[in-house]
Amino acid sequence: MMDPGNQKDLVDMIWERMGFLRYKQLHLTQKINEIALKKGSNTYDNATVHNILKKNRGMSLEFLVIVTEALGFAEGELFPEYINQYLIVEQPSKMQVHKQKLNKFINVCIEKGLYEYCRLIVDKLKRIDNPPIAILKGIADKLEKNRQLDSACYIYSIITSLVDFKLGENAQIHIKKFKLQMEMGMNKAYESAVELGVYATYMDDEILKQRAFGLLISTYYLLDDWDKVYYYCDEQLKIISHKNSGQYSETLSYKIYAARKKRDYKSALELIDRYVEAMGVKQNKWATITRLIIYVEMGDNEALTQLIQLIKNYPPRENSTDKIEYVPFQCVPIILSAFVKQGLLELVPQFMEDFESEINLLLDQDNPLDIKHIYAFLIARADYNFLIGNMSHGLDDVIQAMNCTLILKSQNQFALAVCKFSTYTGFALPHQRSKFVELCTTASKSF
Repeated sequence: MMDPGNQKDLVDMIWERMGFLRYKQLHLTQKINEIALKKGSNTYDNATVHNILKKNRGMSLEFLVIVTEALGFAEGELFPEYINQYLIVEQPSKMQVHKQKLNKFINVCIEKGLYEYCRLIVDKLKRIDNPPIAILKGIADKLEKNRQLDSACYIYSIITSLVDFKLGENAQIHIKKFKLQMEMGMNKAYESAVELGVYATYMDDEILKQRAFGLLISTYYLLDDWDKVYYYCDEQLKIISHKNSGQYSETLSYKIYAARKKRDYKSALELIDRYVEAMGVKQNKWATITRLIIYVEMGDNEALTQLIQLIKNYPPRENSTDKIEYVPFQCVPIILSAFVKQGLLELVPQFMEDFESEINLLLDQDNPLDIKHIYAFLIARADYNFLIGNMSHGLDDVIQAMNCTLILKSQNQFALAVCKFSTYTGFALPHQRSKFVELCTTASKSF
């Protein structure tokens, strides 16, 4: 791409290339029409080409694309000049933006994969007084749909810098930018979550504020930042009504989970009471199981027996909307981990046999929130295999766990899995070592 700060006249550049190639105007017209016919485009008579080259009439984008090919320029090589002369034109008093032509140009750039020129457009627009935010949003949205996440995120970042003083009007942009950064990796999400947390405080639209808090809660959940999950659950609970029972129960569920992970079991049990009070009998089964989970995590063996019996009586069903149906397979890693930590290894084979369907259902999940449970199960099963001397199976489990962390884009969990593999690397088979190196290489590009 040519330096946009050192522009030449577009027609002069065409004449220069014609001179270099020793093309006459008629020769150029013939070449242009050959290409136009191949593309199924309109052809050009010699008079039209003459008027364009004499600067008696403007140049269309279609003509520019064809003449670029006819004269052997690289695709898009003349776009910077076209932008300056036809799309964003500097006038004595202000920059003039030709919006209709600009939108057409952006679509061509995206269609041809020439994304760098979209960035050039954005960099020019951001310097204009009262820049056209709608056009910038449109470019970002199109790039996002084309999975050009870096470029889309770059544009959203520019937009947010331009609308800091109009936060209420543009809350949606901050949320979109955040969701994009989540897709790009959890480290990016952490940086963006801090920013969104500040913006969310000032959002005027209560629905958008609830959405922002919901995103922050789920992100910090994936990041294992339980203090932040707890904090944003509190913020969310301040603004949602008991009438919105789905969101209210979900937020309380996250808060209970965060309290468990913080090992604040007293608060977790109190929150379950609050949950039952708000939801009534509707979710009493879920509350009962969650209480047992807390007791299991506190080391209560009797609760462990009760939990196993209770979830076996409520087998999970795929595609169920009932919260209780998801609890059994989410309990599997908790129970297996308890067996390993308490040295009850003799109970594991029967447990694995009895809960085969729950384990298979768990391993089939593809939701990031459930992949965390898959990761926990695989690590617990790996620890069990290592303890009984089944090193190869244990290493296979760790490799699968590493795959989970790549999906979650969780650098911390990946590091924990790497440490576990490294501890037993002396027992690794050649194909396991090879897969380990492959995953580490992938991670180095992902995180």
